[in-house]
Amino acid sequence: MLQNESILEFLKKVAPQVWEILNGSLSLLLGLTVVIIIFLYMFFILLEYERVTEGMVKIIPPKYRPLITEILHDMEVGMNRYFRGQALVAFIVGVLCAIGFSIINLPMAVFFGLFIGVLTLVPYLKVVALVPGLLLGFLQSVETGQNYGAILLSIVVVFFIVQAIEDIAISPIIMGKVTGLNPAVILLALAIWGSLMGMLGLIIALPLTTLVISYYKRFVLNIEPNEVGEPKSLPKNNDVN
Repeated sequence: MLQNESILEFLKKVAPQVWEILNGSLSLLLGLTVVIIIFLYMFFILLEYERVTEGMVKIIPPKYRPLITEILHDMEVGMNRYFRGQALVAFIVGVLCAIGFSIINLPMAVFFGLFIGVLTLVPYLKVVALVPGLLLGFLQSVETGQNYGAILLSIVVVFFIVQAIEDIAISPIIMGKVTGLNPAVILLALAIWGSLMGMLGLIIALPLTTLVISYYKRFVLNIEPNEVGEPKSLPKNNDVN
C-alpha cells in the first residue's frame, strides 16, 4: 500500500505540514513551561524576600558589608521614589490623552488614552501607540466618512500637545521634586543611559543618575546625605570639638 504513487504523493505533501504543527506545538509548550517556571521562581523569591536579601548580604565580606548594604538601601529608596513619580506622570498623561481623544471623537478614546498613560511608565515608549492610533483613526474615518488625513492630523496634534505639556510642565515638576534633578539633567540622563543600555537604560536612568550624584557629593565633595537627594555637610576636623 505504501508503494502506491498516490499515497506517496499524499505523504510527501502532508508530512511537512504535520511536522510544522508538531514543531509549533512543542515550541509553544516549551515557552509556556518556561513562563510557568519563571512565575514559580518569582512567587517563592517574593515569599521569602526578606530571608533571601539577608542571605545575600551575608555573602558580602564583612569589610565591605556596611557600604554595600547602604548602597543597596539607597538604590531601593531611589527606585521607589522614581516609580512613584513616574506613575503619577503616567496617570496625568493618560487622563490628558483620554480628554484630547474624546474631544476629536476618536473611537475608544478613554481606553486608548489610558493605554498611552501605561506606556508612559517607560520614557518615550508611548511612540508605539501611534500604530493603534492610525487604526482607530481609520475606523473613525469609515464610520463618520471624514477625511482620513484630517483625522490623522488631529491625532498627531493631540499627541504632540500632551507630549509638550509632559516635557515642559509635568515631568520637570514631578520628577524634579522626586529626584532633585534639574530638567536639563533629566533629559541628558535619559539620552546617555538610553544610548548605553537601550530600553533598560531609560527605565533606570534617573535613579542611577541620582545615586551617582549623591555618591559624588559624599565621597568627592565630602557631603553626607541623610537620604537620597537630601544632603547635609559633614563636620570639619576643627568643628568636631
